[in-house]
Amino acid sequence: MDLSDRGMRMLVEFEGLHKKLPDGRYQSYRCPANVATIYAGLTHGVKDGMIITEEQGQRMLAKELAKFEDAVERLVKGELTQNRFDSLVLLTFNIGIGAFQKSTLLRELNRGNTAAVPGQFMRWVKGGGKTLPGLVRRRAAEAALWSEPAKAPPAPHPETHVAVAPVELMPQKVDPANPPMLQVAAYSNTIRAAVVAAAGTIVQIWDWIFGVAKDAAPDIASNQDALSPLSALFSMLGANMGLISGLVVLGALLAVVMNRLKKDRA
Repeated sequence: MDLSDRGMRMLVEFEGLHKKLPDGRYQSYRCPANVATIYAGLTHGVKDGMIITEEQGQRMLAKELAKFEDAVERLVKGELTQNRFDSLVLLTFNIGIGAFQKSTLLRELNRGNTAAVPGQFMRWVKGGGKTLPGLVRRRAAEAALWSEPAKAPPAPHPETHVAVAPVELMPQKVDPANPPMLQVAAYSNTIRAAVVAAAGTIVQIWDWIFGVAKDAAPDIASNQDALSPLSALFSMLGANMGLISGLVVLGALLAVVMNRLKKDRA
């Protein structure tokens, strides 16, 4: 399946044809995500200072677009209407094939939960950590296109039509829409197993530390009692009793730890 003429018009309107020179050629620029871009959102092989003609731009766009059309066909299970195919190609063209492949949108769609798809479009609205109005408008138009009946009129729908010359540049690197950690855990047995194992390890470590302290307590008390008669002598010599007591406690703890380690290895 190929992007329809209507989908192509929307793509060009979304991306805009920026940095057009007086002679009709186009110069590369940096999008809000600081990605080298040219013509209608093209980034592959684009370098700063690059200049192309209208014909070159159209050829580059057709070649680049084919990758995203193929990706949507390959990754989506089941049939798509033209409107839905167009909306997914427009989304993937902006966020990238890798992001689309890992998205909750694709997962829900392949599960048959098509009702969840429009809302998932609206999760891809951030660039550089900020919600960008241009992305919000674009995602809303894509979601509206997805939701249209299969037999839509040929003229652009009011909800999916945007300005031909956007005021702001369209970012070519969109922040990933990561699901909340609780949602990730719900989908991943590996994460749940890791959390349980970590909790068990923490409990074991705590029990081990508590046991060391319990075993060392009698030795600490005994050593401190033995030092009590010598406190006056240490004071005359200028020794720090707090430091000496601390060393006694540390020594007792180390002795218990060494004994426990020997038992564990045996």
